[in-house]
Amino acid sequence: MNEHMDVTLMIADDESFILRGLKEIVSDSDLPLKLIGTAGNGMDAFALLLSSSPDIAIMDIRMPGMDGLEVIRRARDAGLTTHFLILSGYNDFSYAQEAIRYNVHGYFLKPLNIPEFRQALSAEYQDVLATRAKSASDTISTDELSSLMESSRSYFLAQLLQGEISSADVTNARLNFLHINLGPDSSVAVILTPENSDSDFETDFASIITHTIHPVLKTFFYEAFLYQEQQIVCIINLSAGNEDLLLARIKACLTGLRKKNGLSFLAAVGTIVPELCQCSASYQAALSALSYRIYGTDTKIFDSGIICHQLPQESPRSIDSAPLADAILNGDTTRIKDYCSAFFDSLFFVRMPPPNYIFGMFLFLISNVQKDIAIKSSHPVSFPEFTFDDLNILPSVSELKDWLIDFFLNYSELLTASHNGHDQIIRQAKEYIRSHLDCNIKAKDVAALVGLSEAYFTIYFKNHSGVNFRDYILSEKMEYAKSLICAQNCSITEIAYQIGYQDYRSFSRAFKNTVGMSPSEYLNAASKNTSP
Repeated sequence: MNEHMDVTLMIADDESFILRGLKEIVSDSDLPLKLIGTAGNGMDAFALLLSSSPDIAIMDIRMPGMDGLEVIRRARDAGLTTHFLILSGYNDFSYAQEAIRYNVHGYFLKPLNIPEFRQALSAEYQDVLATRAKSASDTISTDELSSLMESSRSYFLAQLLQGEISSADVTNARLNFLHINLGPDSSVAVILTPENSDSDFETDFASIITHTIHPVLKTFFYEAFLYQEQQIVCIINLSAGNEDLLLARIKACLTGLRKKNGLSFLAAVGTIVPELCQCSASYQAALSALSYRIYGTDTKIFDSGIICHQLPQESPRSIDSAPLADAILNGDTTRIKDYCSAFFDSLFFVRMPPPNYIFGMFLFLISNVQKDIAIKSSHPVSFPEFTFDDLNILPSVSELKDWLIDFFLNYSELLTASHNGHDQIIRQAKEYIRSHLDCNIKAKDVAALVGLSEAYFTIYFKNHSGVNFRDYILSEKMEYAKSLICAQNCSITEIAYQIGYQDYRSFSRAFKNTVGMSPSEYLNAASKNTSP
């Protein structure tokens, strides 16, 4: 989507922690929304609305200066068409009634039901795009309208892959409105991706779809679009019995990519599902088939036939992690390597076991070792977090094995370092924090200072200082603030800036939550204690 066509959003709430939470919800939603600003009171919110005219505004009802409903009333009087979502801690129907008069699209009580709110936010996004599309002929050029519709189509198709649209009625309505070249009937998902996952292709994928893929697949009802970073996903209407024809066409696509574009691609074909709204299951089957690429076969097209359905001989209960835990605690690198190699080899009950089975057994081993070390060590150190995605990006079986060995070797080194030199690391970290109290201190900066990764550092700090990293920073800032208040040399606003806060209200709330009284109350109490 072009920058001038972004769907813009603002958030207004007088509680800073709620503002942060809402920003995280928006960031994690995967919607291409552009946050143009936040406001902590009604006056600032109204000013931001007038200056930026955002497409969507998330608005708290109770705010200082001007409440949220008054902000919305003035915005409507000013002619703004912003889509409003209202937040309230007050379960009072009168607020909802008044909100309806101002054409507010959603009314939510705190604490938020996050899945419900995300769904409403997604609906607002779609409404904004639909509204733009209806009036586009009068307001934007033909090229811009085409770009907007293409973005809407891609977003809808991505929702199908993610299983976010399960209703056949909704699917049919979107197909008609967005002029998508698909029917609601049986379908299959196909993934095309570069053979070398580490490749950094500077490629016009839209041109590839138009000039290489479309000439091969044009006899099907289908849609192709770029999904994630390097996946071209084709959703194709296909009935049972036409699988061989599809495989022949996919093979022709790969040949064309190599000859016309000089690119070596792989393909993964999912299972056929009876309805288009179920194509997320087909996409997941294609991903499972594609995961078998780690075995380095000569295969260029992966389908469900490659997936192993035989039950494994090993199970999580059969894992004896005690020898590995002992080797880690003793820093015995040879025993760590030997154990991991033997464990890895034991997972191959067939020539190509399901990669997800290997990943799952990795997780069980790591979990068991962590429990063993927690029991045996007086100063255990937690493992850093990781996900299946971290393993999925590894391109070969040998690199999977190396990852497992390196993971435990690195952990053993970290455990040894924590026993021998944790005082120096913690001391360095605390000195950095004390000398940067006027800044927004980030864990990654302190971690770089002491020579650890951010994930290891935060765990390390908590294990050896007894307090969460963020909590320690807050405590230090408030202690410094108390000394500044007692000195009476600057205002509350100046003190707030000196300890890294952008406004005195956020500082005052944090101070009261930590100390138990407001800054002015603390000053009065300190003055009484020091008066003659």
